[in-house]
Amino acid sequence: LSRALTEAREGMALRARGFTAVREAVPDDGQWRSWDSVLVPDGPLATFWGDLRNWILERRHSLNVPAPPAEWLTSSTVMSSVIRVCIGPPAECDAKLGLRRKREAPGSESAT
Repeated sequence: LSRALTEAREGMALRARGFTAVREAVPDDGQWRSWDSVLVPDGPLATFWGDLRNWILERRHSLNVPAPPAEWLTSSTVMSSVIRVCIGPPAECDAKLGLRRKREAPGSESAT
């Protein structure tokens, strides 16, 4: 999975999709959202996981990696490893606690 997310040509686009999925799934109120509440089958993180899986499936032979199972969406350990590569402050990821986004200070230049 890390190979896909760090791939030179398309890795940045995949990481951006993950960042956007976190933005859509987690309000910027500083509250932790449990993995159960954000890893729902029809949610933004599931869509991102599907995009990432499809990207890997299309390139599994050239990457020399097996396709990750769809069921890994429900694994907080796997998803925290994947999401951690895609996000930065003010978003946070914890394998046990879940995800949270802190509200940015007024006048901050970064988009979340």
